Amino acid sequence: MIKSMMLLLFCLPNPNMETMSNASEGGGPHMNLIKTNAAGQNLTLSSFSYSVKSSFSHLAPNSASNLAPNLALNPALNLALHLTPNSFPNSFPNSGSNSGSNIGQNQTQSSVPFQFQFQSQNQHHKQAHQFSQSSSQEKFELAHVINTSFSSIEADKMGFCYVTTEQQNLLKLSSKGDTLYSFEDKSFLVSHVDASNPLKVLVYDRNQNTIKFLDKTLTPINSPISLDDLQIPVSNAVASSRDNLFWVFDDNVQELKKYSRHMKEVANSGNITALTGKNIQPTAMCESNANVYLLDTVQGVFQFDYLGTFLFHFKKIRAEKIKVMGTKILYLKNKELHLYDTILLDEQKIDLNEPIAVLDFAVGKNSIFVLTVKGIRVHRVVK
Repeated sequence: MIKSMMLLLFCLPNPNMETMSNASEGGGPHMNLIKTNAAGQNLTLSSFSYSVKSSFSHLAPNSASNLAPNLALNPALNLALHLTPNSFPNSFPNSGSNSGSNIGQNQTQSSVPFQFQFQSQNQHHKQAHQFSQSSSQEKFELAHVINTSFSSIEADKMGFCYVTTEQQNLLKLSSKGDTLYSFEDKSFLVSHVDASNPLKVLVYDRNQNTIKFLDKTLTPINSPISLDDLQIPVSNAVASSRDNLFWVFDDNVQELKKYSRHMKEVANSGNITALTGKNIQPTAMCESNANVYLLDTVQGVFQFDYLGTFLFHFKKIRAEKIKVMGTKILYLKNKELHLYDTILLDEQKIDLNEPIAVLDFAVGKNSIFVLTVKGIRVHRVVK
C-alpha cells in the first residue's frame, strides 16, 4: 500500500500557463493543488498525475518573462509538497486517462482526502532559527532576566545581545546579561544596529547619516561611510548584506541600493513607486536567505531578491519591527509579538507564557530577547 508521495515543484515560466496570475488580495504567495487528468478533468488516483495551480500575489509588473529567476531566488516558493493521505483505499480507482500508470485499473472510483505539509528545500531554511520551523503550538519558557533598562535590542546568531543605552552607546552582552564589549563615540550616536554578521556589525547614526562597521569586540574596522557622499541625503533604513556589502533605501528617489565596501553601487531596485504604485516610507530593513525585506509601518512588508528585484508585497503585516526566519516573519505590533507564515498565509500571536508589554525584540540562537520597561527577558523554546 502506498502511504505517502512527494511532489517536487520547480517553478519555471510557461507562457501557456493560465494559472499563473497576479492576485489583487492575499498579501503574499500561496498555492492551490489541483487534481487533474491528462484531459483536464478531475483526477482519480490511478494516474497519480498532478498539476499545480499557483497564484503569486503582487509580482512585479511585466515580470512574466523574468518569473523563473524571481521564483528561483525566492526561497518561499521553492517547495516540496508532502502529500499524506488521511486514508488510502486498498485498491485505487481508474481515471481512464492514458498517463502511463497501470495502478488500480478496473477499480471503483473514489475520492481520497489529503493533508498538505509544506517543507522548504532551500538550504538556508535548514539553518534558520529552530523555533521558526515549528508548529503553531510553539512553547516558550523564561530563561533569564536582565534587570537593566535599554533603548533598543538586537542579537546575533551566536546568541549574543546588542543593546543601545540612553546615551546611544552600544553594548554587547552575553545571553545572561554580562557586558562583554562596548562602543562609545561622542561623535557617533547609534540609531540602528544590524548584527546579522557578528564579525561585522553595522551601526548607523541617523543624524550624521553615517555608517560604521564594528568587529566582534565592537572596535571600528573602517572609516565612517557618509551616505551624503553617496548622494543619499535621507535614509531611514539600512542593513548589512552578505559578502561585505550593505543596503540603503534612498527615500528621495524611492530606490533600494546595494553598495560594496568601496562605496560602489552594485545593485538597484529601480523606482519602487513605479514598480508598486506606492510611495513607501520604510523604517526598517533586513536581509535573510538572499532576500531583502523593507518594512513600511503603514503599508506592510516589501520583499526583494539579492539584486534588488521587487518580488512581493505582504500587505497584511502592520508592524513596528520585523525579523525574517526561513519562510516566517516575526514582528512586533501593539506591544505583542506575532508570527506570519509567508507560505500558508497563517498569522498567529506568540504566547510568551507571561503577560508583558514588548517594547522591542531580537532573535538569537533558539531564543527571543524581549525588551520591556524593566529590562530584558530571555525566552527559550521548550522542546
